[in-house]
Amino acid sequence: MLPYSANNTWNTLKSTDAIILGAFAPLYGAYETLDNFARNYNLAATELSQKVRGVYSGSTKRHELVFVVCDGLFPVPADVLKPANHLIKDLKVPGIVSSLLLQDQKYVWENVAKDAGTFMMMTLYSDQSLINEPDGGLIYHMLSGADSLSVTYQPLFDQIVDHLKMTPAGTPALGDPEDVKVAHVKATDEAFLANTADYIETNLIFNGQHASENLDAGLYEPITIESWYTNQLDPRTDAINRVLDFGPHIVIGTTSAEMFDFIIPGVEDGWDAKYPGKSRPFYMLSALNNADAEPPHMLGEDDSIAAGQTPLYQRILGINWPAAVDKTIYNAYLDRFDSFYGQAVPGWENLYDGTYYLMYAVAAARLPLNGTRIANGLLRVTSTLPASPVVEVGPNNDMVKYVTDLSTDTDLDIQLLGAQGPPSWDDTGTRHDAGSVWCLNTVGAYHTDQLRYVPGSPATLSGAVDCFEFDGVPVPTVK
Repeated sequence: MLPYSANNTWNTLKSTDAIILGAFAPLYGAYETLDNFARNYNLAATELSQKVRGVYSGSTKRHELVFVVCDGLFPVPADVLKPANHLIKDLKVPGIVSSLLLQDQKYVWENVAKDAGTFMMMTLYSDQSLINEPDGGLIYHMLSGADSLSVTYQPLFDQIVDHLKMTPAGTPALGDPEDVKVAHVKATDEAFLANTADYIETNLIFNGQHASENLDAGLYEPITIESWYTNQLDPRTDAINRVLDFGPHIVIGTTSAEMFDFIIPGVEDGWDAKYPGKSRPFYMLSALNNADAEPPHMLGEDDSIAAGQTPLYQRILGINWPAAVDKTIYNAYLDRFDSFYGQAVPGWENLYDGTYYLMYAVAAARLPLNGTRIANGLLRVTSTLPASPVVEVGPNNDMVKYVTDLSTDTDLDIQLLGAQGPPSWDDTGTRHDAGSVWCLNTVGAYHTDQLRYVPGSPATLSGAVDCFEFDGVPVPTVK
């Protein structure tokens, strides 16, 4: 149960007036071994408890917020029904902050939460079909779905093609007007990756035509594999051989860890024997490759320079969910996390923010709580109207004021500004953030948010890649 006790007093958990909410997170034992999922829930819940001692939710007295956390990591979806039933049917929690994986999100919603009218804040990426579910605003997603994220692939692909045509040293990797050949390695057993692959095959234009037309012209090679989630040990030899047989300029990977573990190393190892003197391919990767631990090892074994090729790190770019443009609130959150736990862990702000949005939604709702009232409360704290006060997440003086004012002033709406950035949901809980672009430096460290999507006709990317010279733009000087 969260928040954890301060000095073993357990005052929050003993409160008979507490509002009980639910949570899913991987649980490994004692407090000291909680995963970063639950640590972010706990930090947010502790901050609110210590700063304001609970919320009113339209009543005349404060109510502490208590989260009952259940394990959210199971080998098969049916196993998650036991904790889901405990939260929703036994404890009757009106709202849940969730780090359930894709198939479990949908399973819990369809089998338990939907009929109970429970509000669910999904902190992780979701299946596009769940995002599109007509849920009456009861499901909110902290991360945009594959369709919204994937709009960034087209302008990034176009820039990669331009980059290959102007390689500064030696012969360009792609002649002008040479048609570009694209291999697409896609893991279709994981819903988000399958959604991403479907978007690319439906929408990406190259050589002036769609993927299906390029397939007919012998310029596109789709290669289906099992993801790391299904099979961690398969070396993907068939996929590697198919890439090598096709000889692409660009390899698109809608995959997870198997791209760095097997496919890129395999293609790199076999390329020069099959195509002497031909430039090795450029790799355009997915959001599920971001933050993988393998690149330092992979790049440590790169023989590209010795083979007269462009270094591998200069041939990899990927898409990810964008972080806040203004890092002020994010940096303050990391400082508090560091102070609370002894070490800052970057990249988990969606968990922290999701907990805050749920808590403020409860503060803006009215007792007795249910999922719909929480959803309506969330609309009050995610206003985008210019006159709405901007309130930052965290234990600040604005929390003291607005946690109370949201209860007493029913006409008040605020914009709760998270460490992840401004709230960008529509009124159904769908987030529409486009992807940003990451790169790898010489030792395999990730540099995120290098390029950001700029809508238009055509859409473009703003910013510059600082890992290597890209698209004729020199590496920015870091001061």
